[in-house]
Amino acid sequence: MDDSTILSLLQEHVSDGRLPGAVLGIADSTGVRELTAIGADEGRSFATDDRFALYSISKAMTALAVLRAVERGEVSLLDELGPALGADVHRGVTLEHLLSHRSGIAEEHADWYRDGVERLREGAALVPPGTIVRYSTLAFAGVAAILEHATGRSLEQHLAELGAAAGVQAPSFDASASHAVHGGAAVGLDHERTLPFQHPGAGLHATAGTLLGLASGLLRAARGGDHGLLRPETVATARLPIGARLPILSSDPGRGQRWGLGFALVDDERGLLDRDVFGHAGWSGTQWWLHPSRDRAWVLLTNVLEAEQNGVDWVRVRNAAAASI
Repeated sequence: MDDSTILSLLQEHVSDGRLPGAVLGIADSTGVRELTAIGADEGRSFATDDRFALYSISKAMTALAVLRAVERGEVSLLDELGPALGADVHRGVTLEHLLSHRSGIAEEHADWYRDGVERLREGAALVPPGTIVRYSTLAFAGVAAILEHATGRSLEQHLAELGAAAGVQAPSFDASASHAVHGGAAVGLDHERTLPFQHPGAGLHATAGTLLGLASGLLRAARGGDHGLLRPETVATARLPIGARLPILSSDPGRGQRWGLGFALVDDERGLLDRDVFGHAGWSGTQWWLHPSRDRAWVLLTNVLEAEQNGVDWVRVRNAAAASI
């Protein structure tokens, strides 16, 4: 790792109070290359094996579990949401729509404090499925519902299988040992209130080692190697920009809005230098990005909602990380 780039930038962010600290790691297709922790929070030093709330990186974790089931023929990307909910709602909305943010399902801030399946059964939709791209956390409650309905196993059971395949501790909804999440008051979110609802699109917790292990497995698959996690063709399909020509409904038009099957694609995101990238970021400042043409991946875990309000420029951070790996 080049200390003159990402580490020095993070040290600067910690020193001036923009972030309390972070865990940073790099992996390639052979495994974890480097892992380091800096800073402290409320008297607790950051350590490389600390657990963090992943927020929207949860979407990518849930997607990995689902894609493994699709490979096994246990579930189909064309399976519809309504039967999984046991209700005649969201006709025509498929697993593929949900994974790629094309479901058209309506979503509100208050949905963070509700059971996702219960909310989906109300049937509220903005537009017909497949007609716009609109980022949705609620949609991933539908992803999990379809998976569980088709397989008879819970999302956490599928995640445990995912972790076992990668040889890492599985992501889970267990928040007991995770770092506290800061910044909720500034964005109108009570993090602790969200925990009982175990949102598949935002509620998972994990260590940097877990995310690096999963990234390493995906890099091997992308290179046509070990198929223990996903097959190469599955990774390639998951990276296709589904709905690239559809209208985008977004409050931030400068932000990338191209999506694969549960993964963010950055080829349309302003300011980034490396465009052959996929992965996901989380609201609490978490970052998980894979650079397959370079056989590298990196993860940054921290714990501040909307850290941009503290002066964190994630485009700068991501460019520095890309230069460091």
